Amino acid sequence: MGIWNSAVVLYGIQLPDNHDAAGWQGEELREEILRHHAGVDYALAGPYDQHNTYLCTDFAEAEMGKVETLNPFGDGGQAERDARLHNACLELEFADHPEPAWHLIASQS
Repeated sequence: MGIWNSAVVLYGIQLPDNHDAAGWQGEELREEILRHHAGVDYALAGPYDQHNTYLCTDFAEAEMGKVETLNPFGDGGQAERDARLHNACLELEFADHPEPAWHLIASQS
């Protein structure tokens, strides 16, 4: 068994670690809620066994030393993506969420 290092860039909102939809245990709830929110997905990324949970609209992962190009806000604008994320957060009872942002994460798995 080895450790896989990668880099992740995403546009979204990090869920607090203590939120019901965070972490591996929150997968079922996330999938149920996000089914109603086209264009919103989630990602688990971060240090080995300490991944953070993000709701995101744009996501790219690259192996270390490789280039991955992400086209920010392809078919829709930032306001549209922000609204999608906000609505998903409301359904997850996370109304006081931070503003969406770009996150660059060194990830291990």
